Amino acid sequence: MDSLGDTRGQSTQIGALLLFAILVVALAGYQASAVPAQNAAAEFEHSERVRGDLLGVHNAVVSVSEGDSESVLVELGLRYTPRLFAVNPGPVTGTLQVDDGPPWNRSLVIDNASASGETGDYWDGSARAFDTSAIRYRAAYNEHTGAGELIAENTALYAQFDERRVSTTGQALIDGRVVGPRVVQGSFREDGTRATSVPIRAISADGTVVPVRGQGGPVTVTVPTRRSAAEWRDLLDEDGQLADDSGGYVERVAPGERPETVQIQLAAGETYLLDSALVGVGSVGQRPEAAYLTSDAAPVVPEGTSTRVTLTVRDAFDSGVSGDTVRAAARRADASVTPRESTSDAAGAVVVTYTAPANISGTQTTDYVDASLDVDPTDGVDGTTARNVSIPVLVRSGGPSGDGSGSTTESNPVAFHDGDGTTEPNEDPTLPPNDPVGDIANFVGLTTTSGSATLSEAETGQGASRQYDLRVGVDTDGVPQGTHMVRVTYSYDRGADAEAFGLTAVRPDGTEISGTRYDLPVTDGTRTETFDLDPTTDSVIDDSGRLVLRIDDTQGQGDRTQDVVTIDRLVVLTD
Repeated sequence: MDSLGDTRGQSTQIGALLLFAILVVALAGYQASAVPAQNAAAEFEHSERVRGDLLGVHNAVVSVSEGDSESVLVELGLRYTPRLFAVNPGPVTGTLQVDDGPPWNRSLVIDNASASGETGDYWDGSARAFDTSAIRYRAAYNEHTGAGELIAENTALYAQFDERRVSTTGQALIDGRVVGPRVVQGSFREDGTRATSVPIRAISADGTVVPVRGQGGPVTVTVPTRRSAAEWRDLLDEDGQLADDSGGYVERVAPGERPETVQIQLAAGETYLLDSALVGVGSVGQRPEAAYLTSDAAPVVPEGTSTRVTLTVRDAFDSGVSGDTVRAAARRADASVTPRESTSDAAGAVVVTYTAPANISGTQTTDYVDASLDVDPTDGVDGTTARNVSIPVLVRSGGPSGDGSGSTTESNPVAFHDGDGTTEPNEDPTLPPNDPVGDIANFVGLTTTSGSATLSEAETGQGASRQYDLRVGVDTDGVPQGTHMVRVTYSYDRGADAEAFGLTAVRPDGTEISGTRYDLPVTDGTRTETFDLDPTTDSVIDDSGRLVLRIDDTQGQGDRTQDVVTIDRLVVLTD
């Protein structure tokens, strides 16, 4: 007989309670430590994915070109993996926005940048301001609270941690002598946990590059930024842009005059290439309106003949503006321009035909094509203002209508006759010989020493150069030592990274003639550039009619670039 009873059932219950207590403690420990650690890992992985997404947004903005329109997917937030026994916190919400608040409510400013020709009426050294914004992303992480926020501003992407910033990319604002601001405008804000599509569109970015120089001081670029001047200096230093680095042109980086701005000062005495673009993110407005009217033309025509003149309507980012009305007229009553009124095409271009007077007094005279975006040019225009142009047209006697003498003086012939008794390449003995005083304005027949009529050469790598020995083809004895204008039409395949090439007049031994170095902008396709050669101290064209040009690749990047330059026309004028 057992007076104490059977206790085996109580032991089982106690064991079950102990096991349950152990499970509760284990689950509590898992909830308290393992779940946060796993969620922190998931949040970190999410932050890295978002960093990659923002890099895609940044790259789309920096590399934008005319006609580009794309959407970049950004994973805004995070939903944790469901758990059977543990509890997750609420999902992570992310916010992506275009921010035009402080400091980006201040403008990006380019100051003391002066261009040549008609473009110089707009880029005249005045401070040009552009309203720009930043792209910001932040996430409300539960565990990965030190992630900070990501900010894309002024062609650079970085992470902001309280007062500390860590670069994710370099900058593309200054690249050698190329100044490439990417102005961001638009309205965009998305909050949530799902992925969102960010529309990015080129508003004004046709790739037009404008050569500029500082007048009486350096060109400066001032940017609104959260970064300090010291941080910008370090960023530019890392990219090799400081003047004390090989190939750098940034001489000074300092706080701007306004709070939360930084001024970048470029080396004085250099030619810089402005490559600006306006990029829309999210909902954007219309393209910028026309800022100026320009033309590369400086035609030379014989009396009684016609020539085409191209005008271009551009906005503040130097891109062509379509749909604007341009009115044009000849200044002389016995000359004409047709049509008198035109609408700019998709590239901002307007082409008019100038018809020279049938007969002029003397050997040559200068007329003007006046054009305007605002007024009727027959009432007179101020050609020094940005929205007007006055294009000189050199009219020479001896055109097809002639003077009754039966002689013909050709303008811009493809051959020459210098009358020296020796037949040279491109020389045509049936043409009238050159004027005894050495008038070289009518000859464009060029040859290299190999006899080629055009110049084409593949160059690989920065600093590559080729010297061309050209023959203007006329004895220049007695040519007045005035300013010679050289007009070069060239096509250029710029490859991966090329931005410019230099054109220099040199002596036959290759030494550079002082003051004849010109850095020409590079765009794919064909361009025309006009610049002056001043032979007051050195005769650019020697007595045998030789003009020696050297072409240098000034911005190629090693073996990644193959530059092909073709020069197919050159005119030398004396006033």
